[in-house]
Amino acid sequence: MSFQSNTENVTSTDVQLTTINNENVQVSSLISHDSTNQVALNVYSGKLSELMDRLSTTHALLDNYAQERTHKISIETQNIINHILEETKQKQRQLLLEAQTKSEQFQEEYQNDLQMKVNQLNQEKAQQLAQLEQTLNIQQESILTNARQQIDSIQQYANQV
Repeated sequence: MSFQSNTENVTSTDVQLTTINNENVQVSSLISHDSTNQVALNVYSGKLSELMDRLSTTHALLDNYAQERTHKISIETQNIINHILEETKQKQRQLLLEAQTKSEQFQEEYQNDLQMKVNQLNQEKAQQLAQLEQTLNIQQESILTNARQQIDSIQQYANQV
Protein backbone atom coordinates (compact mmCIF):
# COMPACT_ATOMS: atom_id res chain seq x y z
CA MET A 1 0.00 0.00 0.00
CA SER A 2 1.50 3.24 -0.98
CA PHE A 3 0.76 6.54 0.66
CA GLN A 4 0.45 9.66 -1.37
CA SER A 5 -0.09 13.09 0.02
CA ASN A 6 -1.55 15.82 -2.06
CA THR A 7 -1.24 19.24 -0.49
CA GLU A 8 -3.03 22.30 -1.67
CA ASN A 9 -2.29 25.78 -0.38
CA VAL A 10 -5.04 28.33 -0.31
CA THR A 11 -3.93 31.91 0.24
CA SER A 12 -6.23 34.85 0.83
CA THR A 13 -5.65 38.50 1.49
CA ASP A 14 -8.26 40.66 3.11
CA VAL A 15 -8.06 44.45 3.37
CA GLN A 16 -10.55 46.50 5.36
CA LEU A 17 -10.67 50.29 5.39
CA THR A 18 -12.57 52.09 8.12
CA THR A 19 -13.10 55.88 8.29
CA ILE A 20 -14.73 57.74 11.17
CA ASN A 21 -15.54 61.47 11.23
CA ASN A 22 -16.06 63.43 14.39
CA GLU A 23 -16.44 67.18 14.02
CA ASN A 24 -13.33 68.33 12.21
CA VAL A 25 -11.39 65.18 12.86
CA GLN A 26 -11.21 62.25 10.50
CA VAL A 27 -9.59 58.98 11.51
CA SER A 28 -8.87 56.30 8.92
CA SER A 29 -7.70 52.84 9.72
CA LEU A 30 -6.48 50.24 7.28
CA ILE A 31 -6.45 46.68 8.49
CA SER A 32 -4.72 44.12 6.41
CA HIS A 33 -4.94 40.43 7.07
CA ASP A 34 -3.03 37.71 5.23
CA SER A 35 -3.76 34.06 5.82
CA THR A 36 -2.51 30.85 4.35
CA ASN A 37 -4.42 27.61 4.74
CA GLN A 38 -2.97 24.33 3.84
CA VAL A 39 -5.27 21.39 3.04
CA ALA A 40 -3.66 17.98 2.80
CA LEU A 41 -5.45 15.18 1.04
CA ASN A 42 -3.96 11.83 1.81
CA VAL A 43 -4.72 9.28 -0.87
CA TYR A 44 -4.04 5.67 -0.33
CA SER A 45 -3.69 4.38 -3.87
CA GLY A 46 -4.04 0.74 -2.78
CA LYS A 47 -7.34 1.38 -1.02
CA LEU A 48 -8.56 3.38 -3.98
CA SER A 49 -7.60 0.55 -6.33
CA GLU A 50 -9.30 -1.96 -4.06
CA LEU A 51 -12.42 0.20 -3.93
CA MET A 52 -12.42 0.56 -7.72
CA ASP A 53 -11.93 -3.22 -8.12
CA ARG A 54 -14.85 -3.91 -5.76
CA LEU A 55 -16.96 -1.39 -7.63
CA SER A 56 -16.05 -3.02 -10.93
CA THR A 57 -16.84 -6.49 -9.54
CA THR A 58 -20.16 -5.28 -8.15
CA HIS A 59 -21.00 -3.69 -11.49
CA ALA A 60 -20.13 -6.92 -13.32
CA LEU A 61 -22.24 -8.97 -10.88
CA LEU A 62 -25.18 -6.60 -11.30
CA ASP A 63 -24.75 -6.68 -15.06
CA ASN A 64 -24.69 -10.51 -15.06
CA TYR A 65 -27.72 -10.64 -12.76
CA ALA A 66 -29.59 -8.19 -14.99
CA GLN A 67 -28.72 -10.23 -18.10
CA GLU A 68 -29.74 -13.52 -16.45
CA ARG A 69 -32.97 -11.98 -15.15
CA THR A 70 -33.73 -10.49 -18.57
CA HIS A 71 -33.06 -13.88 -20.19
CA LYS A 72 -35.33 -15.65 -17.66
CA ILE A 73 -38.06 -13.07 -18.18
CA SER A 74 -37.74 -13.48 -21.95
CA ILE A 75 -38.02 -17.27 -21.66
CA GLU A 76 -40.97 -17.04 -19.25
CA THR A 77 -42.67 -14.48 -21.49
CA GLN A 78 -42.15 -16.69 -24.54
CA ASN A 79 -43.56 -19.69 -22.64
CA ILE A 80 -46.61 -17.66 -21.60
CA ILE A 81 -47.11 -16.44 -25.17
CA ASN A 82 -46.78 -20.02 -26.48
CA HIS A 83 -49.34 -21.18 -23.90
CA ILE A 84 -51.74 -18.40 -24.90
CA LEU A 85 -51.30 -19.25 -28.59
CA GLU A 86 -51.90 -22.96 -27.95
CA GLU A 87 -54.95 -22.18 -25.82
CA THR A 88 -56.26 -19.88 -28.57
CA LYS A 89 -55.74 -22.57 -31.21
CA GLN A 90 -57.54 -25.11 -29.00
CA LYS A 91 -60.48 -22.73 -28.53
CA GLN A 92 -60.61 -22.11 -32.28
CA ARG A 93 -60.60 -25.86 -32.96
CA GLN A 94 -63.40 -26.30 -30.40
CA LEU A 95 -65.37 -23.45 -31.98
CA LEU A 96 -64.91 -24.97 -35.44
CA LEU A 97 -66.02 -28.38 -34.15
CA GLU A 98 -69.14 -26.83 -32.57
CA ALA A 99 -69.93 -24.96 -35.79
CA GLN A 100 -69.50 -28.13 -37.82
CA THR A 101 -71.73 -30.11 -35.42
CA LYS A 102 -74.46 -27.46 -35.55
CA SER A 103 -74.18 -27.27 -39.34
CA GLU A 104 -74.61 -31.05 -39.59
CA GLN A 105 -77.58 -30.85 -37.21
CA PHE A 106 -79.19 -28.11 -39.35
CA GLN A 107 -78.52 -30.16 -42.49
CA GLU A 108 -80.15 -33.24 -40.92
CA GLU A 109 -83.19 -31.20 -39.83
CA TYR A 110 -83.42 -29.72 -43.32
CA GLN A 111 -83.21 -33.18 -44.90
CA ASN A 112 -85.93 -34.49 -42.53
CA ASP A 113 -88.20 -31.51 -43.25
CA LEU A 114 -87.59 -31.85 -46.98
CA GLN A 115 -88.32 -35.60 -46.87
CA MET A 116 -91.54 -34.94 -44.94
CA LYS A 117 -92.61 -32.35 -47.54
CA VAL A 118 -91.77 -34.72 -50.39
CA ASN A 119 -93.72 -37.52 -48.66
CA GLN A 120 -96.68 -35.19 -48.16
CA LEU A 121 -96.56 -34.08 -51.81
CA ASN A 122 -96.27 -37.72 -52.95
CA GLN A 123 -99.27 -38.66 -50.81
CA GLU A 124 -101.32 -35.76 -52.23
CA LYS A 125 -100.23 -36.71 -55.73
CA ALA A 126 -101.15 -40.36 -55.15
CA GLN A 127 -104.57 -39.33 -53.81
CA GLN A 128 -105.17 -37.06 -56.80
CA LEU A 129 -104.03 -39.75 -59.24
CA ALA A 130 -106.22 -42.33 -57.49
CA GLN A 131 -109.17 -39.95 -57.69
CA LEU A 132 -108.39 -39.26 -61.37
CA GLU A 133 -108.16 -42.99 -62.05
CA GLN A 134 -111.47 -43.54 -60.29
CA THR A 135 -113.06 -40.69 -62.27
CA LEU A 136 -111.61 -42.04 -65.52
CA ASN A 137 -112.81 -45.56 -64.69
CA ILE A 138 -116.31 -44.21 -64.02
CA GLN A 139 -116.22 -42.28 -67.28
CA GLN A 140 -114.87 -45.29 -69.17
CA GLU A 141 -117.56 -47.48 -67.60
CA SER A 142 -120.09 -44.91 -68.69
CA ILE A 143 -118.67 -44.80 -72.22
CA LEU A 144 -118.60 -48.60 -72.42
CA THR A 145 -122.09 -48.86 -70.98
CA ASN A 146 -123.30 -46.26 -73.42
CA ALA A 147 -121.56 -48.02 -76.33
CA ARG A 148 -123.04 -51.39 -75.26
CA GLN A 149 -126.46 -49.84 -75.06
CA GLN A 150 -126.05 -48.38 -78.53
CA ILE A 151 -124.84 -51.72 -79.88
CA ASP A 152 -127.70 -53.55 -78.11
CA SER A 153 -130.10 -51.00 -79.47
CA ILE A 154 -128.75 -51.44 -82.99
CA GLN A 155 -128.92 -55.24 -82.63
CA GLN A 156 -132.51 -55.04 -81.49
CA TYR A 157 -133.36 -52.76 -84.33
CA ALA A 158 -131.54 -55.07 -86.72
CA ASN A 159 -133.42 -58.05 -85.29
CA GLN A 160 -136.71 -56.28 -85.78
CA VAL A 161 -136.19 -55.22 -89.22
